[in-house]
Amino acid sequence: MPPSPAGSTQTLTPQHVADSQPAMENLPDELLADILRSFPPRSLAVCRSVSKHWCAVVDARGLLLAVAHQVPCSLHGIYVNYAMMRRSGFFSRVAPRTTSPIDGMLSFLPGQLMRYRSVLDHRNGLLLYENSQGMYVCNPATRRWATLSEPPRTETSYSHLFFYRHRMYLMFDPTMSLHYNVLFFPDVPEKPKPPHLQPGESQISRADYEHERNSLGSMEWPPYIYPLQVFSSKTGRWEEKQFIREGDAAVTVSDVWLDALAPSSSRNSLQRHAVHWRASFYVHCDSGFIMRLSLEKQNYLVIKTPKLDTTGFGVDATGRETHLTTYGYLGKSKHGVYYTTLCGYTLQVWVLCKTLESCQTPEWELKHQANLTNLNLHHDQHLRG
Repeated sequence: MPPSPAGSTQTLTPQHVADSQPAMENLPDELLADILRSFPPRSLAVCRSVSKHWCAVVDARGLLLAVAHQVPCSLHGIYVNYAMMRRSGFFSRVAPRTTSPIDGMLSFLPGQLMRYRSVLDHRNGLLLYENSQGMYVCNPATRRWATLSEPPRTETSYSHLFFYRHRMYLMFDPTMSLHYNVLFFPDVPEKPKPPHLQPGESQISRADYEHERNSLGSMEWPPYIYPLQVFSSKTGRWEEKQFIREGDAAVTVSDVWLDALAPSSSRNSLQRHAVHWRASFYVHCDSGFIMRLSLEKQNYLVIKTPKLDTTGFGVDATGRETHLTTYGYLGKSKHGVYYTTLCGYTLQVWVLCKTLESCQTPEWELKHQANLTNLNLHHDQHLRG
């Protein structure tokens, strides 16, 4: 490449690098990777096609994956689970003729026409999918899929109903690795059932029940050592990993039992939301807290959900009182982890800020608040015609 005139600068382009390819073949791979790493995604893709050696350098270090987030992504469709129908549906716009259609029905999977089927979780284009024949991790765009084996578990009651699958989450970050993990979270200890005593029967069983309930209820949750079953596509098997808690516990087991929105057992548990952000996995748990896990460090942190001031939330524009149950939804955007709450007719959006020096856990900052009363009135008028 000819030298630049004095006082001027010249941008290094893929063509310049390709022209210098014979001389650059003698560079150490790490130095070559540093040079290629400076290119934007499209230019880096061009460099990858220069030679097999360069292709290997790019792929071995995940250089293209590391800049994939800089390439605009289009939304091809969304999956919706119909809880009462126990099936999922795919909604999308009509694909252009130049684009290969996405098989939203997942007809390439075994048993796809079974009545019982749903999307358990999704992450960066991969789906964790279930039907009555099994569980699968698949890519609807490429139609590639793999069967997921059953996780080791201790509970035996209602195991044939597959409700334990609602505690399974998919973890996949293509900028770090092309392998994925599936996390299986332990269930909260189930509340003991009181004995049914007949008149004149001994009260010993009642005392045993009270002791068991109090012992279980006083346990901190989540525990200091949190066992998690992790499936790795790299090894093809499940492995138990123990995560150590940083900071305090969130609640006790009794608090979870008293949570109005918490499932009473795994038999009727609902899938909670989870997001992956900057090498950490955030899971929305029962009884108003979020767990932030690091698979690399095998530790976790408990983050309380935002504390809401519900003053005035319970009365709408007509003066009617509304039920003040708060519904929370965990999500993310390019700016970070978000938590959306719906309390009465008030919608709030919170963002998780960076850890402050004065506290051990991240703080929530209110970003948006809206009153949906008028929307509800419009909905009622529409229904009445």
